[in-house]
Amino acid sequence: MTMASTITETQDWDAASRAVAGAYFPHTLTDLSPNGAMKLSMRTVDFGPVTLGRLGWGADVSIECDYPDAYEINIPLSGSLESCSQGDTVLS
Repeated sequence: MTMASTITETQDWDAASRAVAGAYFPHTLTDLSPNGAMKLSMRTVDFGPVTLGRLGWGADVSIECDYPDAYEINIPLSGSLESCSQGDTVLS
């Protein structure tokens, strides 16, 4: 099995949004940081239909997206994560 992997680092909001959309799904990215600074660090590996990734924004962000016919599992390593789906909210 061939594994495709990518490493992306950028401080440009548009480039970060495009990179994440390309690795996962189209989304709406909103800057919530007080100073507008961001440093995306993304590492992904594709195992057939499964993509594993480690993603750091270096800023507070909001991401709105749909996952048609897919699942996503998020495990915050620092900070907090609020997930909303079908009227339910989970804060971790």
